[in-house]
Amino acid sequence: MMNSPGVLAVTVSVANLLAQVTEPLPNIPGVVSSMTSTGVLIWYLWYSTTRVIPGLTEKFNAELKEMRDAFNELHDKYITELGKMRDAFVMDQRATREHYEKQLQAMRELCPKPKDG
Repeated sequence: MMNSPGVLAVTVSVANLLAQVTEPLPNIPGVVSSMTSTGVLIWYLWYSTTRVIPGLTEKFNAELKEMRDAFNELHDKYITELGKMRDAFVMDQRATREHYEKQLQAMRELCPKPKDG
Protein backbone atom coordinates (compact mmCIF):
# COMPACT_ATOMS: atom_id res chain seq x y z
CA MET A 1 0.00 0.00 0.00
CA MET A 2 1.26 3.47 -0.79
CA ASN A 3 2.05 6.11 1.80
CA SER A 4 -1.11 8.26 1.81
CA PRO A 5 0.42 11.54 3.05
CA GLY A 6 3.25 11.26 0.52
CA VAL A 7 0.86 10.56 -2.38
CA LEU A 8 -1.38 13.41 -1.28
CA ALA A 9 1.59 15.78 -1.06
CA VAL A 10 2.76 14.87 -4.55
CA THR A 11 -0.75 15.22 -5.98
CA VAL A 12 -1.29 18.63 -4.42
CA SER A 13 2.16 19.82 -5.46
CA VAL A 14 1.67 18.65 -9.06
CA ALA A 15 -1.76 20.31 -9.17
CA ASN A 16 -0.25 23.57 -7.94
CA LEU A 17 2.58 23.29 -10.44
CA LEU A 18 0.22 22.63 -13.35
CA ALA A 19 -2.00 25.51 -12.32
CA GLN A 20 0.93 27.91 -12.41
CA VAL A 21 2.62 26.46 -15.50
CA THR A 22 -0.47 27.03 -17.64
CA GLU A 23 0.05 30.76 -17.23
CA PRO A 24 1.93 32.40 -20.11
CA LEU A 25 5.08 32.95 -18.05
CA PRO A 26 5.35 30.62 -15.08
CA ASN A 27 6.03 32.24 -11.77
CA ILE A 28 8.93 30.01 -10.62
CA PRO A 29 9.36 31.54 -7.14
CA GLY A 30 5.59 31.28 -6.61
CA VAL A 31 5.58 27.63 -7.70
CA VAL A 32 8.49 26.75 -5.40
CA SER A 33 6.96 28.72 -2.52
CA SER A 34 3.57 27.05 -3.01
CA MET A 35 5.09 23.57 -3.18
CA THR A 36 7.25 24.22 -0.12
CA SER A 37 4.45 25.56 2.05
CA THR A 38 2.08 22.79 0.98
CA GLY A 39 4.72 20.14 1.58
CA VAL A 40 5.52 21.53 5.02
CA LEU A 41 1.85 21.62 5.97
CA ILE A 42 1.30 18.06 4.78
CA TRP A 43 4.44 16.84 6.59
CA TYR A 44 3.31 18.63 9.77
CA LEU A 45 -0.12 17.03 9.56
CA TRP A 46 1.38 13.58 8.99
CA TYR A 47 3.95 13.98 11.78
CA SER A 48 1.36 15.28 14.26
CA THR A 49 -1.13 12.50 13.62
CA THR A 50 1.33 9.59 13.43
CA ARG A 51 4.06 10.55 15.90
CA VAL A 52 3.15 13.36 18.29
CA ILE A 53 -0.46 12.61 19.25
CA PRO A 54 0.03 8.85 19.82
CA GLY A 55 3.17 9.59 21.87
CA LEU A 56 1.36 12.14 24.01
CA THR A 57 -1.56 9.79 24.50
CA GLU A 58 0.75 6.97 25.55
CA LYS A 59 2.61 9.20 28.03
CA PHE A 60 -0.65 10.54 29.45
CA ASN A 61 -2.07 7.05 29.94
CA ALA A 62 1.13 5.86 31.65
CA GLU A 63 1.17 8.85 34.02
CA LEU A 64 -2.54 8.44 34.75
CA LYS A 65 -2.04 4.75 35.57
CA GLU A 66 0.85 5.63 37.87
CA MET A 67 -1.26 8.24 39.67
CA ARG A 68 -4.22 5.86 39.97
CA ASP A 69 -2.00 3.10 41.41
CA ALA A 70 -0.49 5.53 43.95
CA PHE A 71 -3.97 6.71 44.96
CA ASN A 72 -5.23 3.15 45.35
CA GLU A 73 -2.24 2.27 47.50
CA LEU A 74 -2.81 5.29 49.76
CA HIS A 75 -6.53 4.57 49.90
CA ASP A 76 -5.90 0.99 51.00
CA LYS A 77 -3.49 2.19 53.71
CA TYR A 78 -6.05 4.75 54.86
CA ILE A 79 -8.83 2.17 55.08
CA THR A 80 -6.55 -0.21 57.02
CA GLU A 81 -5.51 2.53 59.43
CA LEU A 82 -9.10 3.67 59.87
CA GLY A 83 -10.12 0.10 60.72
CA LYS A 84 -7.36 -0.11 63.35
CA MET A 85 -8.48 3.19 64.85
CA ARG A 86 -12.10 2.00 64.98
CA ASP A 87 -11.08 -1.25 66.67
CA ALA A 88 -9.00 0.65 69.24
CA PHE A 89 -11.91 3.02 69.89
CA VAL A 90 -14.33 0.12 70.42
CA MET A 91 -11.91 -1.58 72.81
CA ASP A 92 -11.46 1.68 74.71
CA GLN A 93 -15.22 2.17 74.95
CA ARG A 94 -15.66 -1.38 76.27
CA ALA A 95 -12.94 -0.86 78.87
CA THR A 96 -14.51 2.43 79.95
CA ARG A 97 -17.94 0.84 80.24
CA GLU A 98 -16.57 -2.06 82.28
CA HIS A 99 -14.77 0.39 84.57
CA TYR A 100 -17.93 2.43 85.20
CA GLU A 101 -20.01 -0.70 85.71
CA LYS A 102 -17.53 -1.86 88.39
CA GLN A 103 -17.68 1.56 90.02
CA LEU A 104 -21.47 1.48 89.98
CA GLN A 105 -21.52 -2.02 91.45
CA ALA A 106 -19.13 -0.93 94.23
CA MET A 107 -21.39 2.05 95.04
CA ARG A 108 -24.44 -0.19 95.17
CA GLU A 109 -22.69 -2.51 97.59
CA LEU A 110 -21.67 0.39 99.84
CA CYS A 111 -25.04 2.10 99.77
CA PRO A 112 -27.84 -0.45 99.85
CA LYS A 113 -31.34 0.56 98.84
CA PRO A 114 -33.44 1.98 101.64
CA LYS A 115 -36.18 -0.32 102.85
CA ASP A 116 -39.71 0.90 102.64
CA GLY A 117 -41.03 1.16 106.04
